[in-house]
Amino acid sequence: MRKGLLLGMVIFLSGCVTSGGERINSIEAQLQVLKLENENLKKEVSELQKRLVSQREGLAKLSTQFENLREKSSHLEVNNIKLKKNINQILISTKKLKDEQKKQLSKIESEIISLRKNIDSLKGEIQNLESCCKSNTENTSSLEKNVKDLEVRVEKLEEKVKNLRIPSIKIEKVKPK
Repeated sequence: MRKGLLLGMVIFLSGCVTSGGERINSIEAQLQVLKLENENLKKEVSELQKRLVSQREGLAKLSTQFENLREKSSHLEVNNIKLKKNINQILISTKKLKDEQKKQLSKIESEIISLRKNIDSLKGEIQNLESCCKSNTENTSSLEKNVKDLEVRVEKLEEKVKNLRIPSIKIEKVKPK
């Protein structure tokens, strides 16, 4: 935009010149325009140099930040490797523990099955013993009744024997054994 203004001024000023004296005026006018253009270019160069310094400072900061990020990334990679090793070790020990627990569970399940068989067997024996006990109780009741009946019969027989008196034979009491 500045170049366009300067060029417009040069054309305007050169159009104003018509003769030899005017030619000097024209050259002076062109010189003035060139001086203005030179000053504008110097300002532009100065601004560009300031921007360059600012961008170099920004670049230096970015470079420092990049190096910091690179160091952090390196540390993170090292930590990541360590974590992967730890995770692998944990997975291995977990698998071993899981396998051991499976073995223990299988052993316990086998013991449970064995105990259930023993319990079932013992239940059968208990039922047999209960049946025998019931039978023995019935037999004992029957035997007690038979013993009472026999005792009554023995008493009756003893009474009959007492009432019989045979002079020559002496009879002693008969007791059950």
